Amino acid sequence: MRAQPPPANFPGVAWLRLPCVPFLKATKTADYDDMIAHAWPAVGFEVLSSAPFPCSPTTPPAMQHGDPGWPYYDDILWWALAMLRAADMHSARGGAAGRAEAAALTSRAAAIFDHVAGRAWNATAASCGGGIWWSTARSYKNAIANELFLTTAAQLGRVVLAWA
Repeated sequence: MRAQPPPANFPGVAWLRLPCVPFLKATKTADYDDMIAHAWPAVGFEVLSSAPFPCSPTTPPAMQHGDPGWPYYDDILWWALAMLRAADMHSARGGAAGRAEAAALTSRAAAIFDHVAGRAWNATAASCGGGIWWSTARSYKNAIANELFLTTAAQLGRVVLAWA
């Protein structure tokens, strides 16, 4: 029996996907492929000029501060890591379809990383000397957003080196 995919309407869905993928990879089951395939919001959600859903019940979907894309950089980096983990699962299965799906997910994760690197990185001494902003408001840097940024960079580097 196939699992019914939940609606991909909030970044927390990525947190739910991260633990599932190693299990699916280890067991080589395809029972939940529909759930994984429907896990991602529409292509480009991270760089649209408005969010596809409200950030919270009190925050409208329109982006603030003129920065396109989802306003919380840590949230979209969770999506990138979930996509890379799913890409690893598809790649391990092999075959043309698995490689194609892995390449598509890796490409999306790289686009998210490029989006964050280009908009959130700040190296000024007055702003903690480096790292990424937590959100498009550019008022706060935190450890989690920066850890996710570095982890995504490392995972992308691992994948790119494996393909080289």
